[in-house]
Amino acid sequence: MYPDIVGELNENFVKLAKLNGELVWHSHQEEDEMFVVVSSTLMMDFRDSNTTTTKPRKVLIIPRSVEHRP
Repeated sequence: MYPDIVGELNENFVKLAKLNGELVWHSHQEEDEMFVVVSSTLMMDFRDSNTTTTKPRKVLIIPRSVEHRP
């Protein structure tokens, strides 16, 4: 996964990425993270809870400091 920066909005980057497989656990200390699922299904693991499934045309917002793994 290497996201492409496609724009900037209110001093935040808008990135496009194609996720494949399981990625590493991480969190973002300074900002929230938003995923817009275009196709397929996004599975997101959270350390403090279960796995969330996000379908196409849906949005998943992860608050800052929440540890997660796509």
